[in-house]
Amino acid sequence: HLFDQDDLRRGCVNFLRTGLLYTDLITTVSPTYAREIRTDAYGMGLDPLLRARSDRLAGILNGVDYDE
Repeated sequence: HLFDQDDLRRGCVNFLRTGLLYTDLITTVSPTYAREIRTDAYGMGLDPLLRARSDRLAGILNGVDYDE
């Protein structure tokens, strides 16, 4: 019941989409990338879902800040 019935009838299931749909928090490698994947250019068809879940999408900047 976790999968879209139309997808199951066509014989295709997108496990990444399902994971994004049911996870508590979505993280990416940077705040910039978190913004980019919500666009049509970078979303690879998942951008509508990522925009809908943008309250649960966070970018975590890689690296260490030695000044703090």
